[in-house]
Amino acid sequence: GVLNRFQGMYILVDGHTDSVGDPASNLRLSQDRAESVRKALINRGIESSRVVARGYGDKKPVGANDTEAGRALNRRIECKVVKAKER
Repeated sequence: GVLNRFQGMYILVDGHTDSVGDPASNLRLSQDRAESVRKALINRGIESSRVVARGYGDKKPVGANDTEAGRALNRRIECKVVKAKER
């Protein structure tokens, strides 16, 4: 894969949820979502040591949690390619 040609680069996979439910469950759900994407990337040839999954629960919303549209925006995965020092 392309990433494997760039040593010193990593993928951060960040999982997020809306605010519905309790914070501990949301944190687990966001971590599980991120882990699922991490595994998919590894299955597609990215070295496992170069993919980091992180769950944030409802701590980093991008939309308002008081509307369905906002909650839908908050249920997401973000993937970032970063240099090793940013990890």
